[in-house]
Amino acid sequence: MTGLAVEGLSVAYGRRRVLHDVTVPRLLPGTLTALLGPNASGKSTLLRSIAGLKRPAAGRILVDGRPIEAMPLRERTRLVRYVPQVFAAAARLTVFDAVLVAARTAGAAGSGAAVAGRVEVILARTRIEHLAHRMICDLSGGQQQMVALAQGLVQPAPVLLLDEPTSALDLRHQLEALALLREVALADGHVAVVALHDLSLAARHADRVLLMGQGAVVADGSPAEVFADPICGRTYGVDLVAEISRRGTLMIDAALP
Repeated sequence: MTGLAVEGLSVAYGRRRVLHDVTVPRLLPGTLTALLGPNASGKSTLLRSIAGLKRPAAGRILVDGRPIEAMPLRERTRLVRYVPQVFAAAARLTVFDAVLVAARTAGAAGSGAAVAGRVEVILARTRIEHLAHRMICDLSGGQQQMVALAQGLVQPAPVLLLDEPTSALDLRHQLEALALLREVALADGHVAVVALHDLSLAARHADRVLLMGQGAVVADGSPAEVFADPICGRTYGVDLVAEISRRGTLMIDAALP
């Protein structure tokens, strides 16, 4: 089954080096990895590089043991699905049509009725079926973000990359979105990598945490391991305490030093 690994990845924008020798041992199918770190730590650049949208200066990205940069574009598109943070809010499309276009662009096969049925299923799974005939430009930011999630999952790839998919969502929809992503990854054997700012969401839903700071991976492990490491608080510039709630959930408390 497909896995994802990064070896010695360095990325620059002009003369400014953004990623420095990033190495990520194999991320396993059926798991959700939370990509954490302060603003400008390199999270989005790492996701864009894995998606093939930014050419590395050095290093390799391996999907199923093969360098992704050597793959034809069609194969890379089949293997890796990227949902960016910025959504095309001005699109003059209904929600249904936007997700349908995403399915076809991602290579969905079958009759028109079969693909439309797939769209209906993912709209129901993301609980936005009631928005199907609304124009995207008329939706709230949170609703648009749920549409982007539906676009990413309507024809899921073995590697799913999502850049802050919960940033505009209220608490309930944050929990629903992360639970759905974890369910999809586990049920279908996908590798899901999700950039997040909410540490408690990561602690609750992630199987693995990658913590980035200044363009490098500074911690890698289970949520309990990473949040117990003093480097986590230092990276964010806060005092962090990880505690188990009465429900048995790992919770993160942060305070200014």
